[in-house]
Amino acid sequence: MDIGSLELFIDLRESGSLSATAKNHYLTESTVSKRLVTLENELGIRLFERGKGRNRIRLTVEGAAFYDIARRMLVLNTQAMHLQDDHIRHYLTVSSINSMQDYSLPEFIKAFRKEHPEIYFSLEDHRSTGIYTLLEHQRIDIGITQAPSPYPDLEALLLFEEEYRVVFKKEGAREEYEQGIHPSALKAHHEIHESYCDIFREWHNQWWPPFQSKIRVNITPTAEKYFEDPDDWMIVPACIADHLDSRGYVSYPFSVKAPQHQVYLAYNKDYLNQDIPVFVDAILKYYKERKKRLP
Repeated sequence: MDIGSLELFIDLRESGSLSATAKNHYLTESTVSKRLVTLENELGIRLFERGKGRNRIRLTVEGAAFYDIARRMLVLNTQAMHLQDDHIRHYLTVSSINSMQDYSLPEFIKAFRKEHPEIYFSLEDHRSTGIYTLLEHQRIDIGITQAPSPYPDLEALLLFEEEYRVVFKKEGAREEYEQGIHPSALKAHHEIHESYCDIFREWHNQWWPPFQSKIRVNITPTAEKYFEDPDDWMIVPACIADHLDSRGYVSYPFSVKAPQHQVYLAYNKDYLNQDIPVFVDAILKYYKERKKRLP
């Protein structure tokens, strides 16, 4: 299995076009096809669906699983190539839930890189279950999740916890919500629903029946596209609410007891990467100090 074939596979997956992939690599379409067939034979699986009338290339289930592996193999290959010309270069692969990756983690990462310029980061977005699977198989170094570890050999420390808030567009703002909003005031058919963890899901379903929301999303940037009515609302962690408050939204706390959004820092107890404890100490200190600064 050669690196060039992996690059062709990834390019074809991302472009969806055999002709575009061939053009990008200065090869003929037949050469690309032959190399990918060779890759399939080496792996013993079919990577792409083939058939007449298909305008775009589609991955099989096995191909979709291998796509993630192939990307990691290229990252590892790049790291290995750097060893020969930069032996002091260090690498950390950090996988995080989207709410942290988009709204909270970048500030810390940028500050950490200034203190440790020798460390090269590879950042990924995954759900908590996927992050723990990657950690268990030692395919990432650090995980930032919203659930405790299901594996005994993985350490999961509570990084911080924050309240959930209800977000509206500014035209949906109401003075009576300033002191807190009761769940009964929120109509299910106006909810833009994003689920966070089992505890949140159980609490949510006590107030709003499942599958009666306006729409369900898996990341907040998608949700923003569907705020159409002043009564449309969404529940988000405080870090996201703070960000949205500066973008034409308004957020309110709940007037009843609601679960806290908990964020965990996870890593393998028998870590092999010497930079993991450096990162762990720094991020724990950062969020401890951040908590003191918050009102």
